[in-house]
Amino acid sequence: MANEPIVRVLGVHKHFRRGSEQIDVLNGLSLEVPEG
Repeated sequence: MANEPIVRVLGVHKHFRRGSEQIDVLNGLSLEVPEG
């Protein structure tokens, strides 16, 4: 367990709409933050 990251985010997706247009800003983001 000592090697586990303190933050883990997997497969994040985010989009915004401008009228009928979709703007993808995150498409499957994964992130790990180690301790320290």
